[in-house]
Amino acid sequence: MFGGMRVTKQLLQALLPICIAGALQPRPFTTPGTLELFVSPAGNDRGTGDRSQPLRTLLGARDRLRALRGGVQPPDAATVWLLPGTFVLDNTLNLSALDSYVSWRSLSEPALISGGQGVEWSSSTLMQTGCRRFVASNVPPNAGRSAVGSVFPELYVDGVRARITRAPTGALLDRSAFYEWQSAEKPSNRSFGYGRSSVHPESWVGNGTILSDISVVTFSAPWSAEPRRLEAVDSQRKELTMMSGLSSTLKNTSFVGVRRWAALNIQSGEMSNGEYLYASQARELVYVSCNGTSSPSGVIPTQNLTTLVRLTDGCTGVSFSSLILAHSAAGANPSSFSYGPAESGAVEIGPDASNVTLAGLKLRSIGNNAVQVMHRTSNVSVLGSVFLDIGGRAFTTTLEHTNSAQDASTIRVQDCVMEGCGRIFMQQPYCVFVSGSHDISIVHNDISDVPYSGIRVWAFNRNISEFDRGIPVFNVSFNHIHDVGLGLLSDFGAIFVTSRPGAEPDCVEAYGQPHCNVAALVAHNVVHAVRHFDHSGIGLYTDESSSLTNISHNLVFDCGSWGLHLHCGNRHSVQNNIFAGNAAQLPASGYSQNGAYAVEPFCNFRFHPNSSQGTLMRRNILDQTVAPSAGIGREVSILNNASGSDSPYGNLSNTWANLSSGWNLFSSGHDSDFPGSRSLAEWQRVTGEEQHSLRGRPGFSVDNLRLRLDFRLVPNQSEPARWIGFEEWDMAAVGPRADRLGWGVCSNDGGEQGVWWRGCIVH
Repeated sequence: MFGGMRVTKQLLQALLPICIAGALQPRPFTTPGTLELFVSPAGNDRGTGDRSQPLRTLLGARDRLRALRGGVQPPDAATVWLLPGTFVLDNTLNLSALDSYVSWRSLSEPALISGGQGVEWSSSTLMQTGCRRFVASNVPPNAGRSAVGSVFPELYVDGVRARITRAPTGALLDRSAFYEWQSAEKPSNRSFGYGRSSVHPESWVGNGTILSDISVVTFSAPWSAEPRRLEAVDSQRKELTMMSGLSSTLKNTSFVGVRRWAALNIQSGEMSNGEYLYASQARELVYVSCNGTSSPSGVIPTQNLTTLVRLTDGCTGVSFSSLILAHSAAGANPSSFSYGPAESGAVEIGPDASNVTLAGLKLRSIGNNAVQVMHRTSNVSVLGSVFLDIGGRAFTTTLEHTNSAQDASTIRVQDCVMEGCGRIFMQQPYCVFVSGSHDISIVHNDISDVPYSGIRVWAFNRNISEFDRGIPVFNVSFNHIHDVGLGLLSDFGAIFVTSRPGAEPDCVEAYGQPHCNVAALVAHNVVHAVRHFDHSGIGLYTDESSSLTNISHNLVFDCGSWGLHLHCGNRHSVQNNIFAGNAAQLPASGYSQNGAYAVEPFCNFRFHPNSSQGTLMRRNILDQTVAPSAGIGREVSILNNASGSDSPYGNLSNTWANLSSGWNLFSSGHDSDFPGSRSLAEWQRVTGEEQHSLRGRPGFSVDNLRLRLDFRLVPNQSEPARWIGFEEWDMAAVGPRADRLGWGVCSNDGGEQGVWWRGCIVH
């Protein structure tokens, strides 16, 4: 490939990103001067490591490379080829500076790196119901259990999270199946009443049930849910008590009018078809089948391995490609018996790592975060990879609150599919969470099936001069984000931009304007199918006075509440976007404004008088006429048109300040979209705002009969949109690019006869 050229560290640094990005499918190469080792599950760590005598373990390959390279720095480039099969890790593969400049990759079909092990079914009995009860007794201690004692998260069958007995919906959480505790049953910091629910926990006591085996999932705040260990059941007081030492108490917060809970892994009563149960005292896994007599196959409980691969301490120039990683344990702080945000990753990069590429990977059945980038880490690329069934976040960086310059830098997450995040850690579960000091790029991804935000950007005190020169710190572009919220949690955005939080009124008034600059570009994204539990399922949301965000050329439709919400902040630019068919959910009790109108592009000056300056809103299409006929959104006012003391603008004149808005196109079923139930013409005359804005139909290509949600403009039917200067863009370009995703097919352009926004099919 390179003739007689010796492959040095510098040459590999130059060529590796190009090779990986252009060849996500396995494509073996042999380079003169490159050290190669082969590894096979059927190999032997005493072998030579060549193709005919492969090594057996990844740790064995790492140690053999160290011996062959002799600790010379910088080491020569090397490749470790993984032959087909499953590599079960007993310990984390830790890589340091000694292991730099190595490419780990599958030789042919993708190899599996797993932190779990299969079970053997030792007995079976026929139940009175005609179903068969299978028992596996070789389950190792704590397998399938998190540090807080729950079996709910970490048992997988053929790559799918198992259905644990008495889980309300089996494998996944669903709002319709939760029990409730009411406001009158105020919880303490360890217990709550269940008297008004339809379940009877006193029946759990006895029958061989160990209470600490039972997970109780509590929803006690708008944005989080936590599995907890059960300590006691008081049948007289109708009260459940959790284990002591909770890091966060059960809150009787006014944010959620109805608290919800569920209980999992209960032995009492008859198990149903397809359910699993783990009995810790007997160390047995039980399965019930009513549809056949054979024992289940492909059952994998995780071990206690939270991190499969860790790169740290000067590790650089390493790549992993065309591999499957699965079955990392959730982990938690055993002293607190509480699930906070996941604190580890199946792949953990840093601190002090650089030049790392993950390309063409499939990460599935992950108990915690899939990829976690630590502080003091730079040049990390995640390309063309698939994330399925993730306990925490698919991709996350860590925060450095005291010195933001130490945050990760030069991060690329591109052309990936992320489907199913926050399966275990539901305290503000995101698919992507990024902070960073500079050059963070989240582009061309398809993100779905997450109970909170698809992407959250968190930053403060970012460089305003570079942003003004067109260099954002964060680039969130060309992403397809859909099926977000799932009706489980509240108060989030599908794309959620936040700054350093403080006591109300948030960042600007708590810390001063410079601390709140995020410097983010949010452009060319398609966001839809956003659903909250009771309020604030928002498309694009800037919160906590976060400032300096350029929001442009996005399509946002079918959100539960607002398509756009700017919670204060300075120097936002909102231009050339489509917000259509939002406010899809009826307002819940106590949230009369939330869902009563479609867009919230302003700050409530009554409470935040100093928190909003210089926001610009131009050339946007705001349309609610598409809603009823196309089955999305509701026929509501586009803006809050309240009057007098109910006005959100903080003054009786019903005007907003520090928001420059004009050249926009409004389309709704009535002519009273502005405060005081004013028409556009009245609003323009009284306030001087919305100059050059119009009312009229934008001329979308939406086909109401076939529900073809095509928001391109139809020639000769879109004169109002063209008059305001609206610029069309290629909406079918969102999501992973076809030549860069190795694990599936994505299509957001159904063609003339197809349905748009299908997302991705992963194989």
